[in-house]
Amino acid sequence: MELSTKALVILLVLIMLAVTLSSFFIFQSGAQISKADANKIFQQRCAEYGNKGCTWDVTYGEDFNQFVAACKIVNGQDREAFSCLYSMCAQCKSFDLEKIQCAEFCSRLAGLKKAGDGSMMAACSDYTTSPQCGQIKCGVCG
Repeated sequence: MELSTKALVILLVLIMLAVTLSSFFIFQSGAQISKADANKIFQQRCAEYGNKGCTWDVTYGEDFNQFVAACKIVNGQDREAFSCLYSMCAQCKSFDLEKIQCAEFCSRLAGLKKAGDGSMMAACSDYTTSPQCGQIKCGVCG
């Protein structure tokens, strides 16, 4: 039983079409599940962080990177840790300005460390002896 060239080409096209359609549906359902899971993670962590007072030191937890990744899936890839926690997380929208200032100070220290700036140790000393920030942990200085 020999297939003609025309029949062979039609058979190959049908197989490629079936593979393409099945992969499309597999990836589509995966993206929806992924977004639903991300939303669940984001909401759960928001509640946890709200119970902890939404202090910046929640960003040092092992699960915070997963929270930010979930936030980016749910709210857009242009989000970063600060906006995810204090803008997008409903439980953390009302916050203590002093804590936010300390969080910004700590972020600047992280930038100094990343840049290899030698003045980081002096800046960490300023942070830890500061009356408003001394009680809030900054992982860069710890």
